[in-house]
Amino acid sequence: QVVKKIRQFPNHFGSGCLIEEVKNEYLEDLTIKFVKKYKLYGFSNTEFKYDKKNNKYKFIETNLRTWMQVDLTMKNENFVKIYYDFLTNKQINTSYKKSFYGSKWIDPLNDFLSAYELHKRGKLNFKDWIMSYKNIKSFSTINYRDPFIFLNEIEFGKKIFRFLINKSKKNYV
Repeated sequence: QVVKKIRQFPNHFGSGCLIEEVKNEYLEDLTIKFVKKYKLYGFSNTEFKYDKKNNKYKFIETNLRTWMQVDLTMKNENFVKIYYDFLTNKQINTSYKKSFYGSKWIDPLNDFLSAYELHKRGKLNFKDWIMSYKNIKSFSTINYRDPFIFLNEIEFGKKIFRFLINKSKKNYV
């Protein structure tokens, strides 16, 4: 599956904090050829950047590991079981190849920080900000099976909120 970064944090070079699954057979084929050529196996994440100057995709990197957004492409399958079955040469019974184009994954805290910064710089209006949350299907830390990760992030979010409030107070004094 191919995913596209909608926002990243930090904004100029960061990890995707709001991504969307998109249909791009060209990139899928290019990635499959790359993986086969170098005899890579297992889970991988290959990144390309589109160059508007020459209308071509540029290869950035391939990571042979899982990534935080894997939940979007795994469609809530048991990722650990699939990987175990793969490593032990057992048959993999999964529907992970199904695509849900338009589905989104979000890292709520980092996306808020990214969107807030873009909004502040006049690069994201409030309506587009809110509309970008349409079709969110999976979250970085919100999981009913493991709520402690999200509770920990809420505590971190409070610290960032306090930092932003204190910073804005200093700007007005």
